[in-house]
Amino acid sequence: MQAFNFTDDDIKIREVTINLGSKGTYTLREATEDAACKYRNSAMDKTQLKDGKVTSVSNLADTEPLLVGACLFDPSGKAVGTEFVRTLPARIVKKMFDWVQENSDMKAKEEDDDKGKDSRNDMKDS
Repeated sequence: MQAFNFTDDDIKIREVTINLGSKGTYTLREATEDAACKYRNSAMDKTQLKDGKVTSVSNLADTEPLLVGACLFDPSGKAVGTEFVRTLPARIVKKMFDWVQENSDMKAKEEDDDKGKDSRNDMKDS
């Protein structure tokens, strides 16, 4: 039987400081399982399936500010929420969303598969 042993360093939440100019300094953290579940559930709620195939998607863009709002914390340690995130420029939210996904191991499987192909190809060239 395999055992998993995690150290305190393993379970320490990854975080990065975000300076938003006059809005202040915030902390962006990797997603907790709760935040990740809410994000995935929201994405699935916005997806219509028929016979196992996607037939339509509506308001999927709402899921990005949802995830960032759950992972961006103000100086008092409180998550800022979706409303605050929606006041920020989209290009800034996109960078934070990408960071959260990358640091929470939430990238889509097909993206991971493509990265694996690229890194294998890179290794052949060396």
